[in-house]
Amino acid sequence: MNIITCSAVAQDKSFIITADRGENAMIIKWDARTGDPIRTFANLSPNGHTAVDISYDGRFVALLSAEPHHAL
Repeated sequence: MNIITCSAVAQDKSFIITADRGENAMIIKWDARTGDPIRTFANLSPNGHTAVDISYDGRFVALLSAEPHHAL
């Protein structure tokens, strides 16, 4: 289990995105009202992520990897 390193809340407050760093890093989309996970993404970046943001309309999520040479 890894420690959450970044999070973002959708403008309409309907969902939250969390991301972590480390082995088996995950990104999770949470229902903000119930606290239930909606979708989980695993192993998108070998070292996890250091930053996350959500577009104003909630359609897109941007993640900054924790790699030595960052990828967006």
